[in-house]
Amino acid sequence: MFVDLFNSFNFFDDQARSESGFKLKSLNLELTHYLHDWTMNLKTSITPELKTEGNVYRYEFIPEISFVVQWKPISDIKTTVSSKEGVFALNQEDEDELD
Repeated sequence: MFVDLFNSFNFFDDQARSESGFKLKSLNLELTHYLHDWTMNLKTSITPELKTEGNVYRYEFIPEISFVVQWKPISDIKTTVSSKEGVFALNQEDEDELD
């Protein structure tokens, strides 16, 4: 198994590398940074694609990158706005307090 894995990275012997059972289908990397009120996520992927132009075979690496910053609302801050006859009130639990 280790010899086969080594042969998959043997760039000096094309035959050993092509006969290896380990083939790169994609290379993925994901980084996530968590903070109290937001999350940053970076995902990247590289996929080899075989291109044939005439009798020339070559691999072209197709990259994909995703970068997301997600803000999470602060759950401790909750407000309630109520209105009765044109009078507005914030954080009033009882509707009778507007009277």
